[in-house]
Amino acid sequence: MDKDSVQNDVVVSMEYTLQVDDEEIDSSKGQEPLQFLVGHGNIISGLEREMMGMKVGESKDVVI
Repeated sequence: MDKDSVQNDVVVSMEYTLQVDDEEIDSSKGQEPLQFLVGHGNIISGLEREMMGMKVGESKDVVI
């Protein structure tokens, strides 16, 4: 994989909005992006799996 993509052992920064039943319950709006180390169980596994291979600046809607 290319060094500018999401892969194990890479620190990723992401902006997010969490919705449950169309109600926003959490967001990074107005805050620093969430940062985490990929492949170490730091976020929900389904979200991490969906992010694998994404490129810098790419966005994606994920339903977990």
